[in-house]
Amino acid sequence: MALEAQHPKATQAFDYPGRSLRGRVISLGHFFELEEAPALANEGAFWLPLSELERHQARFFEDHYQQICWFLGRAPHQPALSQGKELL
Repeated sequence: MALEAQHPKATQAFDYPGRSLRGRVISLGHFFELEEAPALANEGAFWLPLSELERHQARFFEDHYQQICWFLGRAPHQPALSQGKELL
């Protein structure tokens, strides 16, 4: 997706150990606030309304749900199956 020369609203490195099963991985996230959602070139790709973020968190790769929550200033919610239960 091509973005015009808009400046990101925020940029953050996510580098804490244990965030990936692949070992030490560093991701650099960028947050852009778009006026309109640009068309997506990849068939099967879609825009997810932020109001549906928590409901679809299991679909995100590794910690990308937590990264989105960080940019939005929201506390990540635990998946519905693990709420109120200890993880073993």
